[in-house]
Amino acid sequence: MPDRTKAEHGLEATTYKVGYKKPPLETRFGAERQPERVGRRAATRPAPDIAALLDEPLQVKSKGKKTKMHLHEATLHGLFKRVLKGEIGAIKKFLQYCRGAGLLEASALAAAGVVVEAPEGVPLELAALLIREVGLPPWDEDVYGAYRAEYDEECAKLAALKEEALKRARSDGKDVF
Repeated sequence: MPDRTKAEHGLEATTYKVGYKKPPLETRFGAERQPERVGRRAATRPAPDIAALLDEPLQVKSKGKKTKMHLHEATLHGLFKRVLKGEIGAIKKFLQYCRGAGLLEASALAAAGVVVEAPEGVPLELAALLIREVGLPPWDEDVYGAYRAEYDEECAKLAALKEEALKRARSDGKDVF
């Protein structure tokens, strides 16, 4: 039987010697499965109350002094430090928190005195009107189209009034440009 096993592995009986780090071919890979060992079972512990752990204040060092802070507040402090360093991932996460808290809504921005850029191709006066009456961009195409048509009509009327006023001023002999 040992010769057949060696022959199956492609080895001659004389080329393979049993020795240090060379087990017999018949038992080299453990022909049978090992039985599952049954030992002492681990003691069961009650599951921790995660909500209570998350609600406990943490002791943190802020400005050189030890203070107690809620876990969420401490997390946001750390995240904001990373934002100040310019980490893109931290900036995105911070903006997600702000959106979730409703800090980036139009009313919060207006109260804070934020600068808003008008979309390209939209006259500044029209953009100001749309922001006052509709809200921050992007605007619905139908709403924008209606306001744009009304704006263009008003601009045409103003241009006609200006031309009429210039003609009248020039006819009176005034030097106007």
